Amino acid sequence: MEGFYLSVNASLVQLITTFELRDIFIELNDYNFGSDLGRDSNIFLTYCKFFAIISYLYCMPGRRDIFHTQGIYHIFNRTIDKKPIFLDTKLAQVFLDTLYFYRSQKAYISFSQFRHLSPDIAVDTENNIANKQYFKINILAYCLMPTHFHLLVEELHEDGIVSVMSNSVNSLTRFYNIKKKRKGPLFLPRFQSREVVTDELLAHVSRYQHLNPFSSDLIKKMNDLIYYPWSSYRYYVTKDVSPLVKTNTILDIFGNDSEKYRSFVHHRANYQRSLEELKYIEKWNT
Repeated sequence: MEGFYLSVNASLVQLITTFELRDIFIELNDYNFGSDLGRDSNIFLTYCKFFAIISYLYCMPGRRDIFHTQGIYHIFNRTIDKKPIFLDTKLAQVFLDTLYFYRSQKAYISFSQFRHLSPDIAVDTENNIANKQYFKINILAYCLMPTHFHLLVEELHEDGIVSVMSNSVNSLTRFYNIKKKRKGPLFLPRFQSREVVTDELLAHVSRYQHLNPFSSDLIKKMNDLIYYPWSSYRYYVTKDVSPLVKTNTILDIFGNDSEKYRSFVHHRANYQRSLEELKYIEKWNT
């Protein structure tokens, strides 16, 4: 394969240089494919290694999203075949518990291992998990629906969102698979995300999430929205406090006035604007 190096397009060369494969590439260029490959087992293995790495790089799943520290993102995903897993209250609670656990940089063991620790050993881990200085993300709002979930998340440390979502979803999937005696993934392969770049959009996304149970007829009366157990809404409009949710980022937009936020959520005239600003959800739901 004489002149192999020169025959490769610039983007591939850049990729190889980026992943420090240039030495392999130059080594291949020194050989003539027809005359050397059959005689030299080393060059054959080098070719195999090269093409295996390139195939991996091109075929491996990856995220297009780039999460910025201090950025706020709407995170959402649904189950495969739209399984209504969150109708099971135990599964819903386990998912919230895993988010709480893996949010911390001090989650050195798996959530399943943590659950089986003796109380006297678990207490130190619990204290570290609750310490805000170790948080990888802040969860500003959430809503679990039967087939999907919505989160409003602030990235605090690099790869925080990806790490927390991966660990939480994998943990819930293992729990579900053991319970149902099944194998395989539970959610679609990649969670979806959209950056929330203004306070106005942040308010609208939070309302969209909190209105989901009402909009989907899980809750029939607007005033009963605070009783939906798998949403952060009640922590915004009552004196209830959740260790999972940081409410002040959004409430500050409303002068830290819970009644103003409640009125905003209940105000149907502006709800159409929420839907207009959240057209990307419509595409995802189809």
